Amino acid sequence: MVGILSPQQVNFVNYLVSEGCSQTEAARRAGYAHPKQAAYALLQKEHVMHFIRAAQESMIGADLANIALKTLKAVMETEKFSAASRVSAARTVMEIGGYLGNRPREQALEDKRIEDMSADEIDRFIVAGYERLGIQRN
Repeated sequence: MVGILSPQQVNFVNYLVSEGCSQTEAARRAGYAHPKQAAYALLQKEHVMHFIRAAQESMIGADLANIALKTLKAVMETEKFSAASRVSAARTVMEIGGYLGNRPREQALEDKRIEDMSADEIDRFIVAGYERLGIQRN
């Protein structure tokens, strides 16, 4: 069961994820008296880690994924970058698109807890389960 964060814990998560602070610095800014120990203790709490992961996923989904793809595209298209850098960027794009290896999002879906899935993700998870079992879904 996911707990509720105190206002100080919310600040810790925000400083850690949104501001990119180190764990100790995030605890210091959040007002903990002993930031190093507090950061360690907070990161041992399952509900705090749940909120950190949710904040990270939200940030990636909001802006960072588009910025990352734009950056990869610029590297691929700009000849001032080395051939190795351009090939590496192209390979990354192909992997993200599912053209090489396993798609990261689909692997992550199997590791996700059902209560953290959207309705669409639950449906995809069920369909994949039926397919693995060789059962026709009506």
